Amino acid sequence: MISGSVVLSYINCKREAWLMSRNIVPDQNNMYIEIGRFLHEDYNSGPNLPGMKVDMLFERDGVKVVGEVKKSSASIKGAELQLLYYLFRLEERGVKAKGEIIVPAENRRITVELTEEKREKIKKVIEEISLLIKEDLPPLPERKGICRKCGYELFCFS
Repeated sequence: MISGSVVLSYINCKREAWLMSRNIVPDQNNMYIEIGRFLHEDYNSGPNLPGMKVDMLFERDGVKVVGEVKKSSASIKGAELQLLYYLFRLEERGVKAKGEIIVPAENRRITVELTEEKREKIKKVIEEISLLIKEDLPPLPERKGICRKCGYELFCFS
């Protein structure tokens, strides 16, 4: 199943996205996973829908806003696509909303809207992920700078 987390992972590492889609759990003692879990627990007030663990859902000026909390802006591109995925899936259910990436440590809020161009972009990413997760084997590991913070590092490089 494609989830928002798989969409986020796909941008950083296709192997990680494949592993997540198979429910292969990363090292839960990884410091960065623990920080993410803490942030999610601290800010989580949103509903959990199939494939979506929305961090926050609130209303501002009569408009529904989906908030996605991140510990840093290091992966804003992935966070934006994750949020676009949520907005796209909500729109399919008849819910019109805007999005906001919230980075508390940097005191940043980045607005995300599902425009026609971005709708096409997220549809293309969903198609690519669908093809990837149909594969019998994951992509080969490829050492990147983000690997040292990844909960799958030992899995990939041991």
